[in-house]
Amino acid sequence: MQGKELTLDDCKRIIDVIYEMNEFTRINLAGGEPMMALHLQDVIDYVISKGFKCSLITNGSYLTSEFINSNKNKLCMIGISVDSMDDVINKLIGRKTIKNIVEICEDIKKANIKLKLNLCISKHNVGYDFKPIIERTKPDRLKVLQVLPTRYTKNVDSLIITKEEFHE
Repeated sequence: MQGKELTLDDCKRIIDVIYEMNEFTRINLAGGEPMMALHLQDVIDYVISKGFKCSLITNGSYLTSEFINSNKNKLCMIGISVDSMDDVINKLIGRKTIKNIVEICEDIKKANIKLKLNLCISKHNVGYDFKPIIERTKPDRLKVLQVLPTRYTKNVDSLIITKEEFHE
C-alpha cells in the first residue's frame, strides 16, 4: 500500500478487529513515518479508548516536546530509529540527523514514557560507534537490526551487509 495512507476509519476498523480478537494488550504504531499521519493523535486516542497500551516507532524528525507531553499518559513507549549522528552517513542512508535527539530522549524519559532506540545497521553505518548516543540517552530498550531489502528499497545494493558484517 505504498503511497496510500490509511484513513482514520480504516485505522479504527483495524483496531476494532484486533480488539475483537482479545489476544493483544498493546498496539505499536509504526512506519513509514507515523508522525506524518494527519490523524495520528486520533488513532492514539482510539487505541487507548479500547483499553490497549499504545507505543510508537518513529525516526524522531517530527517528534516534539509538546507531542510527548500531550501523550505522556497515553504512550507506554516511544522507539526512535537512529542510524547515525553523522550528517554525511544519514544523507547516504536517506535520513536526516535529529539535532535535538538527546533532548527529545530526555523529554520522553521525563514524561515517564519508556525509551527504545532502534539501530538499523547497513553498509553506510557498519562500524559506526553508537556508544556515545546510547550513553547519553540511556534507553530502556535497545534493538539492533540488520537492514533488509524490500521491494520498495531504493539502491538496495548500497545498503545490504552480510550476516558476518552485522555480527561483527
